[in-house]
Amino acid sequence: MVIGCAPAIAGLLAPHEDGAMTFQISGQSLLSTAAVPLQTGWNLVGYQGSPGTPILIAMQAVETNLDIVFGFDVSKGGITSYFADAVKGRVLNNLDTVDGMQGYWLHITGGTSLQWRGR
Repeated sequence: MVIGCAPAIAGLLAPHEDGAMTFQISGQSLLSTAAVPLQTGWNLVGYQGSPGTPILIAMQAVETNLDIVFGFDVSKGGITSYFADAVKGRVLNNLDTVDGMQGYWLHITGGTSLQWRGR
């Protein structure tokens, strides 16, 4: 997979070069049924399920250890959030669904593993 960098980032990575910068990322594909180990604290994970999956369905595997989820959606003004705490959630929750090929920051209160669930 080749990814292009924004000029500002490219300038930080290679300050003496002009123009776009690309780099190669390699690794192994993760089966959609594979369990992803999560550490206590913040974890950045990519969602592998169906687009528009309700967050409560997608996060069932970690719901007892899930504290906060952050995403990004331009149509909702940028950062989106889901707080498991009902009091915070009433005011701050605007992340209702998760989409494939998107990354999400999960705050986990205890080590666990995640196996995504789609609809």
